[in-house]
Amino acid sequence: MKQVDYIIIRAEVDNVKVITKKLNNEEVLEILNKGEVIILNIFENIVNFKVQGRARIVSNLDQVISE
Repeated sequence: MKQVDYIIIRAEVDNVKVITKKLNNEEVLEILNKGEVIILNIFENIVNFKVQGRARIVSNLDQVISE
C-alpha cells in the first residue's frame, strides 16, 4: 500500500494566498476566505508551497500557524 502525505491549510482570515510550485515550474495560486480549507497531496509533483496570511497548516509532522 502506497503512503500518501497531505498538507491541510485552513484560512483563519479572508484572502489567504496559497501558492504551490510543481516540478515543471508551474505555479498555482489559490485564494482562500476565512474557514475555507485546501488539501494538498504532496505526491502530485508539488515541490514547495507558500502561504501568505493567517492560516492553520497541518501535516503529519506538526501543526503550524502562519501570520
